[in-house]
Amino acid sequence: MKTVDLGNLPPGTQVRGVLYNDPAHVYGLGDVLEVELPTGLTIDVGWDEDSPQGPFRLTVYREYFGDHFIDFHVRDLDQVVIEVQRLAAELSGPGIVSGGTQTESSMPPTHSAPR
Repeated sequence: MKTVDLGNLPPGTQVRGVLYNDPAHVYGLGDVLEVELPTGLTIDVGWDEDSPQGPFRLTVYREYFGDHFIDFHVRDLDQVVIEVQRLAAELSGPGIVSGGTQTESSMPPTHSAPR
């Protein structure tokens, strides 16, 4: 099954998990993808089957999920990629202060973002 390329993300970004380029793919509940930015912030992409109009839930948090400050749903993979790229660029720019220490993910690292 072909995976979705997230494109250019800021240097030092760590990506865990994958998105599949298959509209029929059913993700398990919860975490699908985590994008840990060099600022220490994490963009979390989850699957919410109770929200069929926007089953992909994007959340940004500092040290733990409960500390999230951005949380919204999108409908399809193309929008997920657009929003992950937008958030990564905005949250990795100058003036962004990371919060505290980094936390361990429950998902194994899959690859580093290309530089």
